[in-house]
Amino acid sequence: MNDIPSQPRLLAPDELAMLIKIWREMRQWSQETLAEIAGVNVRTIQRTESGKPASLHTRRAIAQAFGFEDIDLLSKPMHIPTEDEHAAAKAEFEKKNLTLEAFPLSNGRQLAGLVQDSWGGITEPAFDLQLDAAETFAEMADYVNDYRDCVEHYSEAAKIEVYRELEEYMDRLKAQGVGIRYATRDVEVRLGTDNSESLAVKILYLVGFPVGKEPKQFATPRAWKIGCC
Repeated sequence: MNDIPSQPRLLAPDELAMLIKIWREMRQWSQETLAEIAGVNVRTIQRTESGKPASLHTRRAIAQAFGFEDIDLLSKPMHIPTEDEHAAAKAEFEKKNLTLEAFPLSNGRQLAGLVQDSWGGITEPAFDLQLDAAETFAEMADYVNDYRDCVEHYSEAAKIEVYRELEEYMDRLKAQGVGIRYATRDVEVRLGTDNSESLAVKILYLVGFPVGKEPKQFATPRAWKIGCC
């Protein structure tokens, strides 16, 4: 099938429904996940995706959930992807990205255990933070990396203090509107230039989301690149 690209136009309710479903499926989000991130009831997402009229508040909330700077994007003329364009975009996204299950952190001891059991990791926010929250998040990321690098030198008594400090970071971030979700991923690291040997390791993801909008899944690039300073 070779569909001719459609021309930009105002979205009808059924077109809005199709577009939201396309963007959601490209990210491999469930309707529940989109509802959580958008801060709306899941029935609102279900009604919108079934072609029912959506309020301006709903359209703006969904636009924000997808990360668009223009919150009125869904109220303006725009290009509606054809089925072929949708399939191609989804295939390209899945080729480059992997969807991971996201879990909440219970306490500092749990976080320390996850860090200790991981070979490496990514600690980053999924949205723009206010300055105070950005500083706290950066401090936590540095602390996590330092602990991972030196954990074998900690006594059991010293680890208890680590648990406390990590939990303090979690509490500070929550008070600043940032909720942490974690995910783990097993990868193989090739050793040597001939790629004849590999090492199976666990990667830890610590991602910050707005409190109350933490998703149950998030996508990450499939390729894992080792950086150097």
